[in-house]
Amino acid sequence: MATPISRTQARREAVIDEALAHALDIMSVDGAGGLSISEMARRMGIRPPSLYKYFPSLHAVYDEIFRRGSQDILEMVRSLIATGTTGVELYYATCDAMVGWCLSHQAMAQLLFWRPVPGFAPSAEAFAPSAESMDMIAAAFSQAIDDGHLRRDTDLDEFLTLYTVMLSGLISQQLANEPHADFESGRFTSRTRRMAEIFINAYLPRS
Repeated sequence: MATPISRTQARREAVIDEALAHALDIMSVDGAGGLSISEMARRMGIRPPSLYKYFPSLHAVYDEIFRRGSQDILEMVRSLIATGTTGVELYYATCDAMVGWCLSHQAMAQLLFWRPVPGFAPSAEAFAPSAESMDMIAAAFSQAIDDGHLRRDTDLDEFLTLYTVMLSGLISQQLANEPHADFESGRFTSRTRRMAEIFINAYLPRS
């Protein structure tokens, strides 16, 4: 049974959630580099020093956004794997899900998949969910190789590297050119399945 949180802790978490919501709103308009503690505080109707009680620095705000985004993706990957989908169908599902998530969480995606803030790097705690989700994907693709869904001579490291390059490139093009388009109508996101087919064909068993 979960331990009830105190009223003080609940209030603290509510302030943090509100502050991060404003941070994401600012980033969605001005980019990750346009975020500032002072603007977050202004939107909350408080003085900047009050916000430093929750975030000791601007990088601490970025770190928590990164952590929440990477945790969100981890839960998404867990859900996909929990369906029992395997092999090539799981590959297609992860492509669609990852592109769709980035399109719906553009401000977070900036931090997770690019480096838009000079000097910022996620803490080990914030990066841990991202590493875990990648480990789960790697294990699933490794199993696909063992089961013969992918060529048995597939270099898993090469596969994963090019897989991430393919997805990040497609997402980058969409967000740079048509950030307000949806998945189905976007010039690039609407071709996610086609791009995924071209890539996976290089690794399918030869008949």
